[in-house]
Amino acid sequence: MVKSKEYSAKFSKISDNEKVKGLIAEKSRNALKNRDGKNTEELYAISLSSCKKISDITNQHIPFGIKRTKKFNQDVSRAEKKGEKVLLIHNHPRGLPPSLSDLNVLLKNKNVAGITVGHNGSIYYYSRPSKEIPEKDYYVALKKYSMYTEVTSMEKALEELSFKFDFVFRKL
Repeated sequence: MVKSKEYSAKFSKISDNEKVKGLIAEKSRNALKNRDGKNTEELYAISLSSCKKISDITNQHIPFGIKRTKKFNQDVSRAEKKGEKVLLIHNHPRGLPPSLSDLNVLLKNKNVAGITVGHNGSIYYYSRPSKEIPEKDYYVALKKYSMYTEVTSMEKALEELSFKFDFVFRKL
């Protein structure tokens, strides 16, 4: 599935630049391949402006999470200071949409967006919210859609919150 042209074509919704789309697909596939069958994540930062890798975290083994390193944060900040648009790419072992912390961590930077890629072929794009999304708001929205599956309830909650906190959320 992730090796198909259809999978790669989904990245056209992020950039028209063929090189950028290729880099996004490459880093997405790397994370999925390296973490296949595991409950851990990898994180890549790439420049949508220069089509270069900015930084990565590929050596952690935290279940269902990743901790940004000082070096990673410095690399991303340096790229932003150069005026580069940054895309963060990380895998979600269960194929879930971005978490609340995935969204709120974007507030540490100015010109950054993210995608999560799932081992089930899912890809979610999200941009930086206008302000921190409180846990309470997130859980109230989730509860509102609790009659749906876990994935659908998360998608609907994030869609709702995207209006209140002015960010883009979409499944590619």
